Amino acid sequence: MSELFRAALEKRRQELINKLIAFDIYKVQHKHLYELTLTQLENAYKSVIARSHAKHVTEANSDHARQAPEA
Repeated sequence: MSELFRAALEKRRQELINKLIAFDIYKVQHKHLYELTLTQLENAYKSVIARSHAKHVTEANSDHARQAPEA
């Protein structure tokens, strides 16, 4: 594997670790983030984003229901 490719992979791993830490996630399946592969980090991040989006949508729908005028 070329050194440039290896550096790019490590940079992406570090970006994902930082993003997960921003969501207060420090471990996944009892493993520290730095122990995970790039694929595992990608999957964990996608899962966090999906949950975050679902929570946001649910809250928005709840807010909308509270503001709807009664008939």
